[in-house]
Amino acid sequence: MNSAAFYFGTAAIVPFSLLWIPVSRGSVLLRIAGIPFERAVRYHIWLANLMVLLLTLHSIGYIVYYYYTGQPEKVVIVYICVCVSTSNIH
Repeated sequence: MNSAAFYFGTAAIVPFSLLWIPVSRGSVLLRIAGIPFERAVRYHIWLANLMVLLLTLHSIGYIVYYYYTGQPEKVVIVYICVCVSTSNIH
């Protein structure tokens, strides 16, 4: 379970990095590839959905792994760190 969760997180890097290509309307890469902006937006949405799915599987995998190995405090510590780090965002 640990390695599956790790690889889901690692696999999420690919769609995340590709999300930045079709964001701009005048992208040189889109012109070279011959992809219209409207289709690039569609690809952008699919990449975002794939990334969210992979990161959800990554999170669930680690939660299950920590509870299965008797380390539920790690889930709580990560949750507290995320809540504290995002609480200052306005």
